[in-house]
Amino acid sequence: MKRYRKIILAGADNTCESIMAEAIFKNIAGDRPLEIISRGLVVLFPEPVNPKAAAVLQENHLQAFKNYSEKLTIDDITEDTLILALREAQAQKILNTLDPACDVATLRGFVGYKGDTETPSGDMSNYQDAFENLDLLVKAAAQLIFEPIDEELANEPKPLSMAEVERVVQQVFEESVQETLGEDADAVSQKLKEKHEKELEEEYRRVVEKTAAREAAREAAKESEVSEYRLLYEEIKAKNSDKKS
Repeated sequence: MKRYRKIILAGADNTCESIMAEAIFKNIAGDRPLEIISRGLVVLFPEPVNPKAAAVLQENHLQAFKNYSEKLTIDDITEDTLILALREAQAQKILNTLDPACDVATLRGFVGYKGDTETPSGDMSNYQDAFENLDLLVKAAAQLIFEPIDEELANEPKPLSMAEVERVVQQVFEESVQETLGEDADAVSQKLKEKHEKELEEEYRRVVEKTAAREAAREAAKESEVSEYRLLYEEIKAKNSDKKS
């Protein structure tokens, strides 16, 4: 079955059957991504919804989705639209006058039946019968129309509930905190390492300087001792020389 994104329920004046069919269709469509509207073919000016049709909807716990009729125009139609007319003559008129680039069928024909539904008139029981007939036809059509939509929805990711959203947000927050703490710990560790290396370098320099100072002092002391021995030797040598003479 083709995936439709818009359903137009077309009647004669859009004050009775198409209004009831629209209410039934929207009620069972739920929140599926499908636009459902009703229109009339002969609407010279907006007319109020048939009060008996509105009363029947109310008795069946439904309501009309608008108060006045609207005429079907070419602007209502897109390529992924399905127009379901209530009469064969109405479907043919749509094809002849609008030549729409979309699928057009009668509501009965779409689900495999021939002929037209009867136009309700007279007392409320006739309108109730018309409602029950439309209810069966619309639900049968909807089953065909909803199938590709439901398959499409089944393949789409399910939206998160508020509890799941809160859980994901909390998880992301905790991961961000842990990552930040990890980055801070690495930075602190690096700073401590650099500080330790600097202290070791300074300590090494101090040891080298102390060692060099000690060596210099030792050399100076040694030189002083040599000088003293040299002086003493010269004195002894001089004394021996005086004795001989």
